[in-house]
Amino acid sequence: MLGRVVDLALLLPRLLVGAQRVTMPKGFSRELVLRDSDFGVRVRVGGRDPIQGLLQQLRQLHLGLVEKLGADGAVALCSPKAGEGRSMIATNLAITMAHDTGRPVVLMDLDLADPHLHELLDLEASPGFTDFHEGASVDVMLQPTGVPGLQVITAGSQVVDSARLLQSGRIESILTQLKERGAFVVVDTPSALDKVDARIIAERVEGVVTVVKLGSTRRSDLAPYYRAFGDLPLLGVACNYHEQWIPGWIQRFL
Repeated sequence: MLGRVVDLALLLPRLLVGAQRVTMPKGFSRELVLRDSDFGVRVRVGGRDPIQGLLQQLRQLHLGLVEKLGADGAVALCSPKAGEGRSMIATNLAITMAHDTGRPVVLMDLDLADPHLHELLDLEASPGFTDFHEGASVDVMLQPTGVPGLQVITAGSQVVDSARLLQSGRIESILTQLKERGAFVVVDTPSALDKVDARIIAERVEGVVTVVKLGSTRRSDLAPYYRAFGDLPLLGVACNYHEQWIPGWIQRFL
């Protein structure tokens, strides 16, 4: 009983006071990579346009990050468990930032054990982060995308000891080079409660956005997450999936 009280005491200030909340529309934050056509003028045919809803939330998140970190900052997207939509939100956030600003944006996959970004964006898995050697140029890793200004650093070849590699100084070297180029960096991480890797990455960037999945992420997962990350610059919470308070048959007429 005492443990639950302590967990709740740690959790409530973060959810109710210390975090900006951004809610992603149902089904689109995890299952859809934004395309160039999604940013054009869209004709709404009854009901609400979920693409525009997603863009509105991503832009809100983007503007908040630039305000807090600057145009050449670095943010890590972290979540307690796998399957909470972290990689898709990171991808769509980077796409939106590059499209709207025209400034350089780099999306970096540091989920070394289970990388996804190269599959989402149809890129080569290597060369990537694990193939980078300290002192080398980041140009050997940067892969262009179909979005002007957006480049990707994939996870690269598989490694056995990811935690040791993440602490080797590679992250710092890469971020320094990207910052000199004026790029904003969005980092995808592994699930925080499964491996220590997410904590290592979070210590090396300027801010952390926590991704949770409404109706799935449990308080029992968030409490140890905030205990582990409580001393880091937690910038806010991105809630994956929309809270549905109105029946769908009614919402179609709104």
